[in-house]
Amino acid sequence: SVWPQLTAKPRRLPLILLACLLLGLVGFAQYLYLPLRAQTGAAWVYGEPGTLAGLWDQFIGTEAGQYIGAPASLLGNFLMVNGVLITDLTLPGLVMGLFGLALAARTPRHRHAAVTLILSALMSYAFHVLVYSDVLVALILPVTLSCAFGWLFLGDWLLVSAVRPVESGLYWRYSRATLIALPALLGLLALVLITANKPFIDGLTQDTTGLETIALARQAPADSTLMIAWGSRHFAVGLAKDVLDELPGIQLVDHKADFAAIERDGRLITPAFTFYDRPLDWWQAQFDTPIYPDVVAPELIEIHRADAADFVDSATYCAENLTEDEDCSGIVADTVLDCHADQIWLVADWIALSQPQRDLSVFVHLLDSSGAIIAQADQSAPVYGFYPTTLWQSGEVVRDIYALPHLPEAASIRYGLYYQTASGGFENVLESEVELHCDEG
Repeated sequence: SVWPQLTAKPRRLPLILLACLLLGLVGFAQYLYLPLRAQTGAAWVYGEPGTLAGLWDQFIGTEAGQYIGAPASLLGNFLMVNGVLITDLTLPGLVMGLFGLALAARTPRHRHAAVTLILSALMSYAFHVLVYSDVLVALILPVTLSCAFGWLFLGDWLLVSAVRPVESGLYWRYSRATLIALPALLGLLALVLITANKPFIDGLTQDTTGLETIALARQAPADSTLMIAWGSRHFAVGLAKDVLDELPGIQLVDHKADFAAIERDGRLITPAFTFYDRPLDWWQAQFDTPIYPDVVAPELIEIHRADAADFVDSATYCAENLTEDEDCSGIVADTVLDCHADQIWLVADWIALSQPQRDLSVFVHLLDSSGAIIAQADQSAPVYGFYPTTLWQSGEVVRDIYALPHLPEAASIRYGLYYQTASGGFENVLESEVELHCDEG
């Protein structure tokens, strides 16, 4: 017990308490690393620990604040936490762990350790059930760790219960049944845990998202800045760039960067998946002028300000490129083919000769020699569905790239724009076809 040590010399009690407080504060010294890392310009810095407000946000875990408080359903929280524990340990494993802790608490030689583990588990469990509406992996760990020690205590109890003295009384010997049963029980528990958690482990160890994101980053234009929001994809590209020394000439930033300054001084690129969490409105809020997205490579979007976007004079374009019989009020396309070993890119410059009055979708079909569709790259709107045509301005040129598989039987690509009518049908407003000549260059 600590209390007798504290009260042994009452006059020194304030000094002892002060020393204990200082020792406790040593545990928080690791937070000093955060602002030091930010000030040295480290590549991966989460949040804004270089400021007092940012450091305080990380210290108190502001990002988890939405989960702290009385849960909407105490029963629901209780079932959720228990479900996580059962998933991690299995129900038999959880019961065996708790039983082992209870036995150890009744055993003098294990009592202090068992009580410490039980209190640690109870505090973590109570926090998750009563004041936290999610499961925080780092804080649920004391429960699983305590249960794991419960297995050890249970094994120790079984061994102690199974020993018997040899005739001389100087040493003990385990029964043959114990030597067989205990390893068999541990092996069975390990097999159950492996079987139960294998899908989760496979999902982590075989996830190709990081490799796919690195491959995507390799297509970014040279001397461009690639924005990938903080998370596993950002870490993967950061690893390739800063640790593996790949992606030369590409700068990597996260969602806190000064995008207006980046775009003003160079090229700002982001993957198409960024727009699911940060749509066009979010990007617009980062700039003081209108912005325009273009596709620079499959699944990579470039963000332009108004003065850097591509526009044409509609009247001049019509006079130079269209006949008198052709419509000079819709959307036209200038296209080229870019052939690769495994893909064919249809690079389309959509040109709005006037401001579009309806949202149009895109169809891109790869055809064989008989005209049958063998692959397609349709989109609900240009730029992977994130830039509806009603947002375009007159004269605006929107570059898009549609990747199709490079199949030996492919003969042509049919593409165009369409809309859905009130009756549910589809009406094409632009349709064209281009023959494939990839073998020629």
